[in-house]
Amino acid sequence: MVPALKVSEVIILFLALWLSTFSSILGACSPPQFDNAHWVGTINTSKITEASGIAVSRLNPGVLYTHNDGTSGKIYAINDSAELLATFDPGKTVDDTEDIAIGPGLNSGTSYIYFGDIGSNTESRDKVRVLRMPEPAVDLSWAQNPVSRNLNNVEVFTLVYPDGKYNAETLMIDGNLGELFIATKQTGISRIYRARLSALSTTQDNPLKFIGEISFSIASGGDISADGRYIAIRNESFALLWLKQPGQSATEALFGESTALPLIGKPNEPNGEAIAFAPDSSGYYTISEGSDQPLYFFPRLSTGSDGTPQFTSLPQLTPDGWRISVSGCSGMNISLLKSSDLRTWQTVSTHQLTSGEDIFLDSNRDTEGYYRLQVSP
Repeated sequence: MVPALKVSEVIILFLALWLSTFSSILGACSPPQFDNAHWVGTINTSKITEASGIAVSRLNPGVLYTHNDGTSGKIYAINDSAELLATFDPGKTVDDTEDIAIGPGLNSGTSYIYFGDIGSNTESRDKVRVLRMPEPAVDLSWAQNPVSRNLNNVEVFTLVYPDGKYNAETLMIDGNLGELFIATKQTGISRIYRARLSALSTTQDNPLKFIGEISFSIASGGDISADGRYIAIRNESFALLWLKQPGQSATEALFGESTALPLIGKPNEPNGEAIAFAPDSSGYYTISEGSDQPLYFFPRLSTGSDGTPQFTSLPQLTPDGWRISVSGCSGMNISLLKSSDLRTWQTVSTHQLTSGEDIFLDSNRDTEGYYRLQVSP
């Protein structure tokens, strides 16, 4: 938050959309930086021995979901210290569950778990399945006495590759654009397939669309951040981050530039396959297959120039009103909002940045006003 500023007889309070302080943004966005691993806990149950995927709850603060590789079909809720909270049973037959993700679904405002039955070590499956279910309520106090529950309203979607049989261990959901992605596990490359969430049917096969190959070997897990800006794919010892530029889809971003992400890797992660962003993109978690495995968190150190708008100068009073300078990524739609009481906000104007900077003009010269910035679709 920027301190209150006194300009003539007007007090202007600038509220950034996020609390961190950001450097000036010019041109295309650049990726954030993440710290090395912070150990946050160790799995305390013998039920989790092959943690193949991980996802962070959007409904229950401090809760993560993981699961074993294979046919058990159980989903485990743990806290952010890796203590078991609950065992959830979707009650569906699966062949090889490999990854898990969180995203939107049938009911607006409801957070859903997507459970990826997409594996095939023999590359013998031209059809795979994804289970979708509303997130259950989870109580952190269950760490003292973990519970077991059945899950209801579980949907099963059969997804069909258009061009062959593959093994895949990476399932990602872009909730902002309503897209599901599967990345195949192959040496040297990964083939990316997509399905629209709005088109998924439980009563018939759902065709996957092949969108291209990326240069990533043995992809074993991935995630797209809740705000849709970050895409991560990993294998046992290496991970890459793609940053979605303003106006880009995940498809476009994946075929652009990437940067390496910090990772534990072997031998401390003997078979690390899982990665998931925190809901606020403040960092990401990883975990490995094996018994008594550590849970690691990699906090974000800075945002780089990743698209968060900011005020770049003091407001200037002109004959036409208050002139306010704003920066962001080129192509980003930014709205300037105004309030007289910090409770009710009205949009002053919305601009699409063309060069990373823009000027907003508030023609209302009231004696007091509060402003904040918001990224618009």
